[in-house]
Amino acid sequence: ALDTAEHYQKRAESAAAESERLSGLLPEAKRLLDSMRKQFAPSVLALTAGDATHPNGNGTIEDNIDETEAALEAAADKQKRAAKAFKDGQFLKAADLLGQAQAHHEIAQHRISEITEKHARLDAVSAANALTRESLKAALAQAQQLVEDASAMQPTIKLVATAKTQLSKAGKALDAERVDPFQAAELLAAASQSLDQAKTFAQNDADAMAQFARALKAAYDQLDEAGKYAQQVRQQTGDSPALRQVFKKLGTLGDDYEAAAKVLQTPHSDWPTADLEADRITSEAAQQVAILKHQAKAAADANEAVSTAADRVREATMRAPGTAGSEALDQARAAIRNGDYEAAQRFAAQAAQEAADAIAQVEAELQRQRQAEEDRLRQEAEDRRQREQQEEQRRQRSSGDDTVSPAPTPAPEPDRQDNSGNSGSDWGNSSSTPDPAPSDNSGQSESQF
Repeated sequence: ALDTAEHYQKRAESAAAESERLSGLLPEAKRLLDSMRKQFAPSVLALTAGDATHPNGNGTIEDNIDETEAALEAAADKQKRAAKAFKDGQFLKAADLLGQAQAHHEIAQHRISEITEKHARLDAVSAANALTRESLKAALAQAQQLVEDASAMQPTIKLVATAKTQLSKAGKALDAERVDPFQAAELLAAASQSLDQAKTFAQNDADAMAQFARALKAAYDQLDEAGKYAQQVRQQTGDSPALRQVFKKLGTLGDDYEAAAKVLQTPHSDWPTADLEADRITSEAAQQVAILKHQAKAAADANEAVSTAADRVREATMRAPGTAGSEALDQARAAIRNGDYEAAQRFAAQAAQEAADAIAQVEAELQRQRQAEEDRLRQEAEDRRQREQQEEQRRQRSSGDDTVSPAPTPAPEPDRQDNSGNSGSDWGNSSSTPDPAPSDNSGQSESQF
């Protein structure tokens, strides 16, 4: 009996001390909650995915003070009833009542912790928002400079405009009289993502423009080779219907080249589409050489391979860093100009493979990132479910009081975010040879075709 009395007395004293400690925390918790109500939007008081999980929460800290006071009152009542039961010799009942008082104390602590944790999170997010805002202002200025470059295409320009709008919305949210830092953080994150994409797009645009310039140079070289060879054949064999058809086709291709060359001097053009046109000119000019050499089939096969490789290289240029396959593609085009169609096919296959490898690497990384995110979310949901299940089991063991609220249902896992020119172009003129090709960055010059 003496041991029982001593054990009870220690538990009762511990319960009383805990009541006193929690009561002492209430004033500061009230002050923090009042300051959040005055400083921030009402929406911040809701408990969201970024907040710590506590048992028996109701999704908000708005009424946490009332909940804490109610829990402390219930604990005090259980302590009083325990004292009476012990005095009456009802030792088991007294012990059970003290256990219930302890459960009320834990609920009170959870509600107070939700307030202090929310306040700390608001301070941290607010500070981070201020730094992010300044960082994104600098990033936006840099992005705006990037899209002023002639290489920037319209999708990139529009993306920077979108980022500017998103950053403006975030700024208004941050400057509101009663701000929701969490909502502002989401707006800043959206603007950050747009600016990151714009930076990548701008580099892809520059690569695509450079790729088009190389394709245009290849078209010029192929037309020059075809024109020279046609003149040589005419001098050796004389005129013929087939030869006249070749000169006519070369003249048309010369006009097409002039139009394509103007595109290179036009800022913010659609470089992939222009690249397709330059590749077509190269391909059709090479076919004329093949006809002249009675190698039409070999030329067609080689040009088909180069066109296919060009498609792959163009795709890789827009989807992966750098210009994978460009060097091999240039070698393939050079081989076609030289009439080495076997080498052209070999280099084209190499270019296509290099481009495909680059795309596959990017796709593999994206898949890895998606899988990692799915795994992380799944593990977080499972960890949260286990914690809440363990807490419910512990609470059920430690409390038999019907007034204790049931554990919350775990929140659902979030879903997973030509004009053809003059037909009399010099390319088809039997008495002249075109001037050398303009450099990739040259301005507009008089047509030599």
